[in-house]
Amino acid sequence: PTSVPWVTRESVRTGWSIAAVDGISLDISSQDGPAVQADASRLQQVLDNLISNAVKFSEAGGRVQVRATHDAREWRIDVADTGIGIPPAEVEHLFDRFFRASNARRAEVPGTGLGLPTAKAITELLGGRIEVASTVGSGITFTVYLPIEP
Repeated sequence: PTSVPWVTRESVRTGWSIAAVDGISLDISSQDGPAVQADASRLQQVLDNLISNAVKFSEAGGRVQVRATHDAREWRIDVADTGIGIPPAEVEHLFDRFFRASNARRAEVPGTGLGLPTAKAITELLGGRIEVASTVGSGITFTVYLPIEP
């Protein structure tokens, strides 16, 4: 059993120092709730990656929000930023290995294109799914869903 609020808080705590150096606020909102059957270190790897990306693609003065909520069936963890977003035609490729969005390449933001495919693979191995919503110039939100088993 793994506590989603605990893992979420640990990932945000890890990301605070990076965000602070870059002048980005990193906020968390997490409700208490049931545990999930998951490897805590792998779930933290997913969230660390999403938070790191959110900070990396946001400018000084930007904001990253992490929110963990649940209903009777599943946990929902949102990682939302006010960064550069991604062009709509490229969203479907975000989870392809080695893919980097054209605006990220133009902005010369470093990366390998392996973090998001890894995050997706881990999420799916944990029985969940990951979704993305983005607006160019206004940010991106990654949402991780994890099932709550009775």
